Amino acid sequence: EIFDKPVYDGDVEETTEPIEIRYRPFSRSRYFKTEEKSGTGSGGPMTVKANVIGYISCDSDDDNLVTQINIEKLEGQGGGRVIEKAYDLHLTIKHSDTGEIIDLKVTGNDKTKDVDSLGFKSNSIREMFGAFVQIFPSSGVETGDQLFTDDSREKQRNFGLDLSSIVQGVTEYNGRQSIIANVEGTMNLFGDAKGDMEGYYIIDVETGVVAYSETVMEFKPNSGEMFSGKETARIEF
Repeated sequence: EIFDKPVYDGDVEETTEPIEIRYRPFSRSRYFKTEEKSGTGSGGPMTVKANVIGYISCDSDDDNLVTQINIEKLEGQGGGRVIEKAYDLHLTIKHSDTGEIIDLKVTGNDKTKDVDSLGFKSNSIREMFGAFVQIFPSSGVETGDQLFTDDSREKQRNFGLDLSSIVQGVTEYNGRQSIIANVEGTMNLFGDAKGDMEGYYIIDVETGVVAYSETVMEFKPNSGEMFSGKETARIEF
């Protein structure tokens, strides 16, 4: 299955003046992510579906903020199997109100791990996480602005990615003022799979977090068939 490019179907208005967005504290909220992948494996055509369920919150910490993401459960099906796993996985991210990451810890099964010991190829988890964080300029955001900084895009290239996140305008999502940003770009994962990714983010103005996202990707391993995938994620405030 080839997934269509996600298109936001709500009303979007171009900004008439800069809109200030900052990451701000919010109470514990339910978090959901759904993934679907389709392609051809060693056993023939297959489709894999998975749901990730957890919580997210953000609290003040002196002059900075601490966002906690707690993953509780993974459930899915694919390849003739049904998967359901309980997790005790916690990500604790210390960051500024504009999005610069200061520290990140991963905790699972009551064991805290230093992120630099959990290297992903030659890069740390902090670098990988920082490659996808939206950075909000102090002057505010307007239609046409790029939300990935030059530093973020340099980190992306360490993972074979080249993505842009461009502000399209303002909308109302679940009764809250929000920014719509399109995301698109290319992937070259470890030199073994090349492809494209595109979609959109709905960024909550009050808290700075991505309240909803929908993206699709297509990629082809050098020695395999084309795969496509679709991912949605949402936060219920």
